[in-house]
Amino acid sequence: MAAESQALKAILATAGTKGFAKRIFEKVFYTDINRLRSMEDMWKIREPPKPLVFDDIITQESKNHEAHSASLKDQIVWSLPEAVKVFCER
Repeated sequence: MAAESQALKAILATAGTKGFAKRIFEKVFYTDINRLRSMEDMWKIREPPKPLVFDDIITQESKNHEAHSASLKDQIVWSLPEAVKVFCER
């Protein structure tokens, strides 16, 4: 728990700086997912989650410009790269 607390403090200390969203994303969707995957008892009857690699997703975003067929903007289902882009913008 102490190591987890220190990791969060280190990330929060960089709030407002360039790369902050990437650090949050990597902590939640890569580091924490890998830690959960190491708990083998949790995955005996279900598939473990897959960690997401930020740089790989961002690379996909630049290659992936699909046209959306939904007529209303709030009905569009985002791709993973689109969702990550919005995450970073917020």
